[in-house]
Amino acid sequence: MATRLERLFQPGTIGTLTIKNRLVMPPMGTGYSEAGRVGRRMIAYYEARARGGVGLIIVEGTGVDVELGKVLPEQPCIDDDSSLPAWAALVRAIHGHGARAALQLLHAGAVGTPLRAGAPALAPSPISAGGREARALTEEDIRDVVSRFARAALRAKQAGFDAVEIHGAHRYLLAQFLSRATNTRADGYGGALPNRARISVEVVEAVRAAVGPEFPVLFRLNGKVFGAGGGRSVEEARQTARMVEQAGADAIHVSGWGVDSPVQVASLPVRRGLLVSAAAAIKRSVQVPVIAVGRISPRMGESILASGKADFIALGRALIADPDLPNKLAAGRADDDINPCIACMECRDDVIAGGALRCGVNPVVGKEEELGLTPAETPKTVLVVGGGPAGLEAARVAALRGHRVELWEKEDRLGGQLLDAVVPAHKARIRPLIRHLAREVEKLGVDVRKGRTATAALIRRTKPDAIVLATGVRPRRPEIPGVSMASVITAGNVLRGTCAVGPRVVVIGGELVGCETAEFLARRGHAVTITRRGHAMALGVNPSMRTLLLARLARMGVRMIAGVTYGAVTSAGLTITTRGGTTELLEADTIVLAVGATGNQDLARALAGSIDEIHLAGDCIEPRNIREAIADGARVGRLV
Repeated sequence: MATRLERLFQPGTIGTLTIKNRLVMPPMGTGYSEAGRVGRRMIAYYEARARGGVGLIIVEGTGVDVELGKVLPEQPCIDDDSSLPAWAALVRAIHGHGARAALQLLHAGAVGTPLRAGAPALAPSPISAGGREARALTEEDIRDVVSRFARAALRAKQAGFDAVEIHGAHRYLLAQFLSRATNTRADGYGGALPNRARISVEVVEAVRAAVGPEFPVLFRLNGKVFGAGGGRSVEEARQTARMVEQAGADAIHVSGWGVDSPVQVASLPVRRGLLVSAAAAIKRSVQVPVIAVGRISPRMGESILASGKADFIALGRALIADPDLPNKLAAGRADDDINPCIACMECRDDVIAGGALRCGVNPVVGKEEELGLTPAETPKTVLVVGGGPAGLEAARVAALRGHRVELWEKEDRLGGQLLDAVVPAHKARIRPLIRHLAREVEKLGVDVRKGRTATAALIRRTKPDAIVLATGVRPRRPEIPGVSMASVITAGNVLRGTCAVGPRVVVIGGELVGCETAEFLARRGHAVTITRRGHAMALGVNPSMRTLLLARLARMGVRMIAGVTYGAVTSAGLTITTRGGTTELLEADTIVLAVGATGNQDLARALAGSIDEIHLAGDCIEPRNIREAIADGARVGRLV
């Protein structure tokens, strides 16, 4: 792989700055700052990515105005000199591993979270955003914002950063000025594109004057705004890029945004390479380097560089999932050695909700200091029962700590419930995770026994020092008259293809499994209705994925009925009472149960008192999602 990806590992330059390779970590919010200040948690997170071999780290969006310009309360800021020692410590940690460090500067504008309760946010024009009213900036306000960007850039330089990036993209203040949808001004900052871009040009000019001619200044720009409401096209982006280049920008970082509906916003981070064409168009329009971003795989990145569509490749969530990705690529490691981002979007949604960044496949994220592995004081013989994500991660961590680990899986394949999870549409991205988890235990010498059913008697004869039970779940059956009829099957039966399904289907249960099973069947031509007692569908699914899932179901004509009371399953289908009090027969040939599961602890009960050290992990404690299962496996692997 190292020879095939040789362009990714060639040095590159941005202005006067030489970068050891063409891999960039783009700015992504973490929620790790401490009251807006850099602390050990934040430093450890970025240091791990620098140690992993990335060439340039653009540190997350940092506020230039703590009073009015922050996106979220825990966003870091650099609007006064007292923050400089902590920022300098972060830069030293990044530099200590040969990476370069840039700081992204932003003002949130209309979507800001003012520090003072009731204070209006600032915007190009009076608008309402996020439930808050924003007032239009006066020309004096604009001069103040421009000055704040310049002063923040100078502080970044003083802290030791190698560059700054001005955030002119997404939905923040400078992008609000660029968009006709949010900029209806009639003065010199509104109307024609040169006027709408004027504040961006003035910010770049002011930053350049503050930091001097040799200090690199990057500009992040929406290469495309998806949806008619944005009033932005790739051609406008090309013109804007030329204007900020002439003002003094040394590189253009091409991003994007969706404005017409939550579906467009949610879909941008999921689709691979969606913004590459915009980056290529801007590349043809400017003389400075262009950074491409947008769920780009390493091989795709190599191709982009080879074809001249961009000069640098940003890998964002891939570096959250596996901070060592660049080093692994450079060493020519196998694909399965890389912990893959599965685009679950938990990282994005956690931060947007005001929480701290977490990762669906990497439980160490944000806990780099506290979850460092320590060798076991006394190596043990450890038996792990269950080859799902919790069991595989427990086996991996225990083996890394020096234990002798054996893993039993009753099926002939590893993966547990992940094997069902990959079947529905849009879930093939989970397959690399299964391969990676299996590859990790293989490399570490874990003795994997597939097709072995664990019994209490067999375990006692094996005499392990410790046992980890990751025995999964049993599907729950609701108490509905007629639910034992032959026409009633489980979602697992459907996804594994072990039961015939008729043309008309009713799914009982409207959380993730029920909705994804309904989509799976609808794509195969079945007429599907989903029912649930709760007041809405898929409430347990993280917001980005829920938006996309429900939109796909609606497009396919899946009927979704929430708030029902169940009557009975009959040979004709399922009777329900709607929340409006109407009794209805939902005609169906097949009823699919997706009403959750209960932890399978039978083996734990059978072994109680006969094995000194027993740990439970994953779904057998209670049903969990992928992130929770892997995190629980990592926890148990450290306890053994």
